[in-house]
Order: sequence, then C-alpha cells, then structure tokens
Amino acid sequence: MRLVFLNLFRNKISTLLTMFGIAIAIFLFCILETVLWSFTAGVEAADVSRLVVRHKESLVFPLPYSYVNKAKVDGVLSISYGNWFGGVFEPDDKFFFAQFAIDMESYVPLYPEMKIPPEDFQSVLKDRRGCILGQRLADRLKKKVGDTLVLKGGIYFSQDDGNNWEFTVRAIYTSDRPNFDQTIMFFHWNYLNEGWRAPESQKNLVGYLVLKIDDPAKTAEISKAIDKKFSTESERTLTMTEKAFNLEFVSMMGNLSLLIRFFGTVVVFTILLLSINTNMMNARERIGEIGLLKALGFSPRYIFKLYLSESLLLSFIGGLGGLAIAFLLINIMGWNPKPTFFSLFSVQPTTLVIGVLLSLFTGLISGITPAIVSSRMSASEALRSV
Repeated sequence: MRLVFLNLFRNKISTLLTMFGIAIAIFLFCILETVLWSFTAGVEAADVSRLVVRHKESLVFPLPYSYVNKAKVDGVLSISYGNWFGGVFEPDDKFFFAQFAIDMESYVPLYPEMKIPPEDFQSVLKDRRGCILGQRLADRLKKKVGDTLVLKGGIYFSQDDGNNWEFTVRAIYTSDRPNFDQTIMFFHWNYLNEGWRAPESQKNLVGYLVLKIDDPAKTAEISKAIDKKFSTESERTLTMTEKAFNLEFVSMMGNLSLLIRFFGTVVVFTILLLSINTNMMNARERIGEIGLLKALGFSPRYIFKLYLSESLLLSFIGGLGGLAIAFLLINIMGWNPKPTFFSLFSVQPTTLVIGVLLSLFTGLISGITPAIVSSRMSASEALRSV
C-alpha cells in the first residue's frame, strides 16, 4: 500500500488536478440528485390513507361545491376541499410559494403531520382573514404570528381596487417528518369564495377534494365507487391516491427526471474520460518502471493490482472530496440554490452511497485497461521502449 501512495503522488500536480476534476464531477452529481430528490420529496410524504378527487379532464378545471357532500361513500371517514390560489407576494414577485384556500375545520385534521398549537388553530378559525404558514415559509417571509401578509391575486382577483388580498398570520405549523413540506400557506376558502371578483355562476367551486379512508387496501374500490357516482354528471371526477396527485404537480414541470439523469450521465462520462486519460498517460510514462519490476521478479498479478489500486485510490479520494463538499455546503451550511422553489434541499444518504460507488466504478473502469496492458508487458519489451 505504501508503494501505491508513493506512485500516486509522484507527479503531485497531475494527481491533484485529476482529483480536483473528479471531486467537481461528483459534487455536480450530488447537486443534480438533490434537485431530483427535492422535486419528489413531497411525493414520498404522501399518506396511503388519503385520496384526492379532481376533475377528470384536468386539475385546472374546478368541481362544484356540492360534490363535497356527494363524495361520501362507504369507507370514507371524512372529506375536505381546497383551491390553488396562485397569488403573488408583493415585495418580491419572484418569490414563489404554494398557497391553498381550504376549509380549515375539516382540512387540517386530515394532516396530523402538521403540528399547530391548539390555541393558535382556534385563532385561525375565528379570523376570516387568518392564515397558517409553514415554519420554513414564515422564516423566509420573516413573519410571525400576528403579522399581516398581503398577496396580489394572480388567478383570483379580489374586490379590492388594487387586487390585494390581506391576511393575518394566526398560526405557524411545523412537522416531525423531515420530508413534509413546510413552505405552504393555508387560508379560509370562504374568504376566497366571498372576496373573489367574479359572477356568482363562477363561485362555489373547489379545485379538489381530500378524503380520509378507513382502509388503504380498499383504495381502488373506493376510488371506483366515487367516480361511478359522478359518471353521469356534467363534471366527472378522477379519484387517485395522494401520491399520484402529488406526482401530477411534479409532472407539470416536464420530464425532469429524464433531463436530470441525462446531465448526470454526461457528468459520469466526463469523469471516465478524465480518469482514463490520466491513467493511460501515467502508464506510458512508467514503462521503464514496469520493465524494472519485471526484471526484479515481480509477478504480472502484483503489477496488475498495483496499477488498479492506484486508479481506485485516485478516484476514491477525489470522489470523497466532492461528496464532502456537497454535504458540508448543503446539509451543514444549509445552502439552497433556490429557496423559493426547492422547499426541501438536502443530500440524502442514498446519494452519498451512490457517489462512493460511482467513484470506485470510475476508478475500476479507467484503471483496468492500463493495469492489464502493464501486467502483460514483458521485461525486455518494456526496457527496450525506454
């Protein structure tokens, strides 16, 4: 092993530059994987005992309010509803965060993951303009309980001449589940329905229904029963699991998984080219050394292991450096490239494991050819080429 280290750092500049290149590549790989995880974290947080009912054609089409009571079938314990609001935060119109108009009394109990002080929740119920913010969102907005929050309507125009919707922060929720989104705003559906500047025919509509069922094993049966109930109505429904519903939001951004995986493949290919080039150059520069080792009686197997070990160690150290930088920057220092877009941004343990394996794989692939060529070269052939 000592000989491996000595050979590896014989040309310090070349070795360090190669390690640096591998570290950067692995760091970029971690960033891409973390971005992908951030998009899908909400999907994994879905509860199997919750179903979502939306318009059969698309999520953008609303459902009549009367469906709230009609959706009650065997196996459904409770029902609530909500609307996507799509307001704009006035001080910074680029600050995006999710806002939902919900029925507070029935909606919040469906999500036990949300931890809200009981007295604060009662304050929300009593205040028509009261709203609930996630802890991370409150921190970014620099809001606390009792503060005023003003949004400008983007989809729903208020009766205010300036199209302003004014809210009072009455509660801030937290969660003991790390992947539960804490960057959402909830407010009263009645406030939206009554304050919206629109004809009466366009009111009393809901974007989706949320149902709590008694047995997740009956998901398909209950979903079929609900959709059948509305099959003859003008507004037909599509019932799905909460996980499938969350995936629809992710799919609206396009095939991000394919795009991110493509860039990840480019990164891996770049690592391989870099490592292969370095190892081949090192092998050519050390032909005389191979001849000397063969002349001294070192076996082809020993030379093979020597060269392959150097390649593996080079890639491993470089990859470990890239993983360490990513973990320190994101998980320890809390760096987030777009806090208003990525509600959760953290390097996951699986990403670290894949990063280590990717580094070793790179070392193996880039080092196997030089190792084989060097081990098969005869002493006389190697010495003649010096």
